[in-house]
Amino acid sequence: MTDNEQYNSNSPHEIADEEVNSLVNDTEQSRRKRLEINNSWPTRNQFDIEKIYSRNLQELNIKEGFRPVKFEYSNEKYFQRSVAYILDSLDFLPNRPDLSFDFIWRAIDFLSRQIVSEQNLSINNDKEILKACIENVWADYFNNNLRTKAAMLTLIQNIPVQSCEYLFKRIYNEYDSSKPNNPNKEVSRLVGFDGGTVRNAHAKEVIDKVKLQYPYNNSESRRKGSRFFYRYLRGDLLTFSMNEPPTSIQADFSEILNFTVNGILYTFRNDRAHGGVFSPFRSSKATMRTYAHSSFCFLQGYYLLVALIHYRDSTLISEESILNSYNLNIDLYKNLYGRNLQK
Repeated sequence: MTDNEQYNSNSPHEIADEEVNSLVNDTEQSRRKRLEINNSWPTRNQFDIEKIYSRNLQELNIKEGFRPVKFEYSNEKYFQRSVAYILDSLDFLPNRPDLSFDFIWRAIDFLSRQIVSEQNLSINNDKEILKACIENVWADYFNNNLRTKAAMLTLIQNIPVQSCEYLFKRIYNEYDSSKPNNPNKEVSRLVGFDGGTVRNAHAKEVIDKVKLQYPYNNSESRRKGSRFFYRYLRGDLLTFSMNEPPTSIQADFSEILNFTVNGILYTFRNDRAHGGVFSPFRSSKATMRTYAHSSFCFLQGYYLLVALIHYRDSTLISEESILNSYNLNIDLYKNLYGRNLQK
């Protein structure tokens, strides 16, 4: 039995909702531990899962669990500001991938806004800027850099089940069926609801059929629905058996980006910015799966940012360097989390 299994022997699916819920059903021991750490600061003290995570990191050939890409010099101000955000992000690795993700997203937010401005698109809100990046900038970049696109898909094929449970919960937990085109803000982003019409019929079809086949009010159904998204984002061909006749569906690259970026990363960013989630690793419910979710969000966000930098100026880094970085960091990520990615 591993350290993590000894620490928390509950079924991962039983604790999944609590791990992503701000109202964690916590233990008295954890409540006291938080106060103990606060009252003894700056003496370093950790929760058990933090100690387990640190020990697992020491087993890697690169103890930080990550290596950034190396850029060529440029004094261009938008590039320099983006690198400054990356440095802020690196300061929190390896122990706080969630905080590293926060700074990476700030860089994405900043640079994507600049790129959209440079393309003379009349967009000024975050939702539409992100949509333009997914549909135009990242789509264009990855379609013109097919090896990098394959590397991004390899990363997404190693998405944690935990992240798909998070996606399922955020789509269906507060789903207002009286507004089929706009049941909540997460679905609104995914389907491209503009106040009158749905611009992404494929995403709408997936969300509607998953809701029908995997009702949210049943724990086993939630587990299966989360597993559906896990396979969908990995590009598997899937069947909706509730339909007559049964229908099959498969995500293309644009929809995989839509559901991971709009559905997972941006939702995680919003939850964290608005206090919608409990501090992830300071809880009795935290496991290595909790770390895996934050690490995936950080890694995908990081390479989306690298894509934006490379898209603006391809002289700053070679595609070969980017590919080598993907290979190294995906291997480190897989070695660190192992079967926790599939639980």
